[in-house]
Amino acid sequence: MEQAIAKRNIRRLRILLLGIFLIEVLFLLQVERVRLIENAHELVVISYTLHFILAVLSISLFIFLYLKRHAPLEVHQSIQRLPLWTVFTVLILVAVISMFDQLSHGHITLFTVHLLTFGLIIYIRPYWNIVIYTIPYLLFIIGVFIFQDNLDILYTHLINATIIYVGVLFSSTVFYHYLTRELDYTIELLTKNEQLEILATIDPLTKLPNRRFFERQIAYEASINRRYNHEASLLLVDIDHFKTINDNYGHDVGDEILKELSEIFKSRVRESDTVARWGGEEFMFLLSHTTPEGARILADRIRVMVQNNVFKVHGLELMITISIGITRLNHEIKDGFKDSYKEVDQALYEAKDKGRNRVIMK
Repeated sequence: MEQAIAKRNIRRLRILLLGIFLIEVLFLLQVERVRLIENAHELVVISYTLHFILAVLSISLFIFLYLKRHAPLEVHQSIQRLPLWTVFTVLILVAVISMFDQLSHGHITLFTVHLLTFGLIIYIRPYWNIVIYTIPYLLFIIGVFIFQDNLDILYTHLINATIIYVGVLFSSTVFYHYLTRELDYTIELLTKNEQLEILATIDPLTKLPNRRFFERQIAYEASINRRYNHEASLLLVDIDHFKTINDNYGHDVGDEILKELSEIFKSRVRESDTVARWGGEEFMFLLSHTTPEGARILADRIRVMVQNNVFKVHGLELMITISIGITRLNHEIKDGFKDSYKEVDQALYEAKDKGRNRVIMK
């Protein structure tokens, strides 16, 4: 959440800094330059210098934030905290400028406008906002007491600045809490959507990807293979006489066999491969960068491994066999998977027809 807030602050701060720079440039050229030419008094020189520093600081920070706009905040923690330091530094600087302004025209607009703008636009965590806004405010108040001789103007400045300061603290706190509630809701919504997406693509029993996810992977794999002329193979696996197991021992036993069999399948494939529950007692494998001949070697290993495995379920010791069909994934045409599925399904049918517990390649 802190990173999301920092991203918003940085986007807004870039606009503010550019605006401050442009205003300061106009002020230096149209106002301060004329004053400097007409009367090169020490106060005028100080005022011109401070405004020049503010302009340089603003454009420098703007350029830095612009160049770092794609930098990951979780890596660059200093960038994440930069908006807070920027607000604090700029407010200190404009407070000092406003202090010296009391010796000439006596305005406090520069400080109050910056204080109000930052308070309404930049999100700062409560308690931190007290520190960041209070220190420049106190510096400004001290400066007004020191440099403003007119009591009426002094009291007016104190009242106006204090009202704006209190309002900024209040609004800054309210806006921050509102934003965090909004982000909490957004994060919760995204989390639920991710969970729903997982539920929609994962088989709840075996925890393998389901048919929907597999078809999505097929589309991706086919597009990659078309581009780079790679090969991939499909395996369609079916448990022999699985209906008999369910009828004789119950579906709970059948479910446990499906789960253990899924673990065997997952242990025999690479991370780049995909094994999914296709439906019922059928499983489908997508073997990336694998020729049908290579897929046959893997299929025979899996078949033998399953044949020799003893499934211990609810005090029973059961043994099963599987039949496997193999074919090459047709990636030359967009809907080539339809043809490939017909071929691998036919290969599985032949494996069943020829006595089961065997591998047939089309």
